[in-house]
Amino acid sequence: MAELSSAVEATIRAVAPTLTQVVKYGAPTFQGRGDVCTIGVWKQFVAVGFWNGAKLAPRHPLLEGTAKTTRVVKLRTIEEATSAAFRALIRDAVRADLTQPAHPK
Repeated sequence: MAELSSAVEATIRAVAPTLTQVVKYGAPTFQGRGDVCTIGVWKQFVAVGFWNGAKLAPRHPLLEGTAKTTRVVKLRTIEEATSAAFRALIRDAVRADLTQPAHPK
């Protein structure tokens, strides 16, 4: 899973170079005005949680979950981690973050 996790991080950095990567809640988290997404590594997949994923879900069928604000994408291959659909989701998440009020890091 280390190779897949690295591919996920590289894709996020390539699509959203303005985001800052920090460790938050023990996981790599990418921040703009607020938290945009976080990465969790599991045995069978790498999960990318999107903090404002509920707003993005109607346009992005990759997103799973029913939480009030967050949604997650479970990536199992490098092809998924570099796919056009995942890249579009990241771009939309960054755009959504720009409409949020900034909060302290």
